[in-house]
Amino acid sequence: MIVKELIPLAKHPPQTINLRKLKIRLKEGATYAARNRKGALIGFIHLIERGGRMWIDLLAVDPVCQGRGIGSRLLERGERYARRKGYGELLVGVDRGNARGRRFYERHGFHAVQYIPDFDCWQMAKVLADWRHFGERPVRGNP
Repeated sequence: MIVKELIPLAKHPPQTINLRKLKIRLKEGATYAARNRKGALIGFIHLIERGGRMWIDLLAVDPVCQGRGIGSRLLERGERYARRKGYGELLVGVDRGNARGRRFYERHGFHAVQYIPDFDCWQMAKVLADWRHFGERPVRGNP
């Protein structure tokens, strides 16, 4: 799914896909999968901590299954994971040409923070909780 759905959207795809490095990368952080009734993978989200912040590293849904709320449910699961880990903000990078992906995240409360020219992508963020109402601050990832 990574090779078919995510790499083609990237502005700077790798010349060759190093499956060994990809497997190592997926062992970091947390991955949640969505499967159909037959057990086939139809979507997944991978979250990873970088620089003291929680990032959505990868999110993909099989094109045949898109539009059924699978991506939304995976995103909700990722938000719960980030909150449980003590993060008050969740970040994602969306390639500049991926307007559909950007609209998806905006519908779910993310907003563009900055454009990153070196990666030709938008950094988007979502505040997961208004910590002022709780009288405390998150352990990591202060918004």
